[in-house]
Amino acid sequence: VWKPVSLLTDTVVIKISDKSGNSLMHRFAITSTTNGFYFVDGAKGNNSNNGSEASPWKTMAYASATADSSAYVYVKKGKYSESGMPISATNCGRFMAYPGDTVFVNSTSSGKSRIAINGGSKRLFQGFNFDGGGSRWFFMVQGYAKNLIWRNNIMHNNYSNDNENPSSIFFSNGSGNPITGGNSYSNVVIQNNVFYDISGSGCGSVISFDVKNMLYEDNLAYDIGGTGVKDKDMGYMNTIRNNVIHDCIDGIALTSQGGQSGIEVNY
Repeated sequence: VWKPVSLLTDTVVIKISDKSGNSLMHRFAITSTTNGFYFVDGAKGNNSNNGSEASPWKTMAYASATADSSAYVYVKKGKYSESGMPISATNCGRFMAYPGDTVFVNSTSSGKSRIAINGGSKRLFQGFNFDGGGSRWFFMVQGYAKNLIWRNNIMHNNYSNDNENPSSIFFSNGSGNPITGGNSYSNVVIQNNVFYDISGSGCGSVISFDVKNMLYEDNLAYDIGGTGVKDKDMGYMNTIRNNVIHDCIDGIALTSQGGQSGIEVNY
């Protein structure tokens, strides 16, 4: 970690060695730049602005629809009530609470999910307090999206009683079979989050279908009227590691409705 004195390109070298003397070395260039970074500020922003830190947008939904899919969006402190936020494959889906700011996000949407991710790649949600507002899901993921990260969030207040998997993050059931090389969600990191106050038949903090290479790590899940975390069907090479789960009906459920392979649970 370093603070560059100006916008510049540095060469980074990573060397990994074991105690037997074997080693690998990897070099790459990293450029410090302000390009591709945008800002949302509910108190000061306006959606007619250009999205810079000096001239921020007002809503996350507008930022998602306007910024390039490869961009990152910082969200400044405050409470955001978004009126539903679909993220298609071409929308921007990389959001971070501004470092040191407390950012609350709920939704006035009447739909079953607050944020719907439909396909695409490289999604990031970091540092938020997500209030589900009693909805079935906060995040509903479909379209076999890939490379997804939820890190350092608080996620709570999801509910339904219709046997439709109420959860903070739900990976929708499709026709995939990652075990045999078929369609799947893949490369998912759910790390260092807090999940609580989730209820209704079949609920959990995260419920997944057709997910490959998921890491559910260092999370706290409690006060859940079902399962702490549920790998429900067609999970493949997923790792559930170093979590604290309590005050749930079940802690970790591997339900394997149609198949499951290579699941690792430890610590």
